[in-house]
Amino acid sequence: MLRLIRTILCGICLLLALFLLVLGVLSSDRPFSLSYNHTDPIAIRGQTTTTPHIYYATIYEGRLVLGDHRDLDFTDRFREIRASHVQSLHLLSAIQDKKSHIPGSKNTVEEDTKLVQQEIAELDALGFDKPNTLHTGNSTFELWDWAASAPRFAGISYAQREVPPIATLLHRLGIPLPLLLPFLLIWPLLFAVSIFRTHDRRRTGRCPSCGYDLRATPDTCPECGQAVKITADPKGPEFSHCPIPP
Repeated sequence: MLRLIRTILCGICLLLALFLLVLGVLSSDRPFSLSYNHTDPIAIRGQTTTTPHIYYATIYEGRLVLGDHRDLDFTDRFREIRASHVQSLHLLSAIQDKKSHIPGSKNTVEEDTKLVQQEIAELDALGFDKPNTLHTGNSTFELWDWAASAPRFAGISYAQREVPPIATLLHRLGIPLPLLLPFLLIWPLLFAVSIFRTHDRRRTGRCPSCGYDLRATPDTCPECGQAVKITADPKGPEFSHCPIPP
């Protein structure tokens, strides 16, 4: 059972390392994020309201960033800005001549419409008003520039901000991929070495567990007590971990 659990854990570590390596290459110019939206009911000055609480894991510029944030004031400002952009888009859509210029703007109505649509799309990508479920795409972690100046140890950074009166809660942990990948790969590597060592011991007639020479006692290892059985091999004895059947 322990060997099966170890095999599964090593397989998970290997797949996770390969997954992070591929995403690290693909996210060199733009972030890739997996986020989960959750709506928190909070009480401020005796009044209960709800605000998005976003948990995220983001890979960007060779770093894995884990964190969460809940900022009611920022969420309100975000919604006000988006509503203003939507109103501007409605006003631009009402203008018949798309090639004309609005006073004070160097762009045409058509160009301004595309710019406003792009800004609305960027705001929507932040995820504040997405449903309470898992999402992929851009993350809001890059908004918190204060976390970039957090103290670092071996490239690992951690920052937090909590303001209970206004229900602000921000956490961010950054881990460099060159530091994380070797940690994930060392377990599959050790497991591969263990398999090779066990195979070599069987091939040379030694105990698979401790390496004791079993040529004199091929049924049971006198060193560690491991019960083994001989498998058919015309070149010599070979042993396995299987116990001797009754």
